[in-house]
Amino acid sequence: MRSIRGVVVGVVLALLGALGLLLSPLLIGYAVDSSTDWERLADIGQAYGSVSVLLSALALVGVAAATISQNRQSRIALEYAQRDQHALLLKMAIDDASLMECWGSLAQEPDPERRRQHAYINLTLNFWASTWQLGGMPESQVRGLLAAEIFATEVGLSFWDQARLTRDVVHAGTKTSVFDRIVEDEYLRALARLRETSASASER
Repeated sequence: MRSIRGVVVGVVLALLGALGLLLSPLLIGYAVDSSTDWERLADIGQAYGSVSVLLSALALVGVAAATISQNRQSRIALEYAQRDQHALLLKMAIDDASLMECWGSLAQEPDPERRRQHAYINLTLNFWASTWQLGGMPESQVRGLLAAEIFATEVGLSFWDQARLTRDVVHAGTKTSVFDRIVEDEYLRALARLRETSASASER
């Protein structure tokens, strides 16, 4: 929002400056008497006209930049509105077991309690993703939370084992969100740690 306001202010100031330059010859004409060198004033007016053209061009650039920035902000707002709606639908499913049956990925889990847990983890990951994209959480913190909270439990591992298939993060070369890539990376690291722990235990 601050960037948009800055661009808008700049555009307004540029337009005001251009308008002032365009009107300056008339203002000078009112301020002088009949003995004034009008040829010199004409030269001054031409110089002002050149500068005003430049300022007008800069103002147009500012308008274009403001439009692009506003469109970007609108897309971001729409994305977060969609995520909020998705979160609301999941919360309704958590509160009502009959609605949980409507979610194919969750309904495949036979244990009703596990379905609710998976839905809750999904909400948590969506919240972290939004916070991370807004700059409120660095990637290092996201990775730390994934390792210490989500993938430190069997429930978290089983959730992502199913979710990663629908999010298509297991196939190389496909386009997925950066956040999902981070989650997938930490999931694979958690599996590697489990294998190392199991190997160490079997050697004993």
